[in-house]
Parts: sequence; C-alpha cells; structure tokens
Amino acid sequence: MRDKTGPLKLLGVKAVSASASPIDMDGTADGASPNAIYLGVTGSPILTVNGTSVTFANLVAGVWHPMPIFTHMTNAGSATGVIVGVAQ
Repeated sequence: MRDKTGPLKLLGVKAVSASASPIDMDGTADGASPNAIYLGVTGSPILTVNGTSVTFANLVAGVWHPMPIFTHMTNAGSATGVIVGVAQ
C-alpha cells in the first residue's frame, strides 16, 4: 500500500475502453484490480467501486490519479486515452 510519502509506483498498466466487462490486469501482483487511472483527455469516468457505480467528475488529463480499487469502467465520459494501473 502506498504511504503517500513517496512517488506512485505502478506494478502494471493497461489501456482500456469503457465497458461493463471486468478489467483484466493479468500479469500484475495476484491479478489485482486497478487503483490508479490516467486520462489522455479530461473527463468524468464512471468506475465500479465495491459493486457501486461512482462518477469521478472532471479528472484532469496528463496525470495519474490514485483511486480506490475498482473493477469496471462503465463509461469514460469525455475522457479518451484511458490507462489503468495497479499502484503500490
């Protein structure tokens, strides 16, 4: 778990598109679900967190956003160039 005192370290990354399917992070530690997201264009992705759809409004583009663990992205909003990762 990241202690918020150092840089974000990513164990794996994957480009994704909005889909109701689970995000497969094959090859990461224990096949962990992603907990970080990068957007190429600012948007409001809708992610499934603990079985509930949550909208993360107006995330800026060009930076990694630490997130709660999520299993799906059901809508990317206006965001494009979406990459997810497992951060430690």
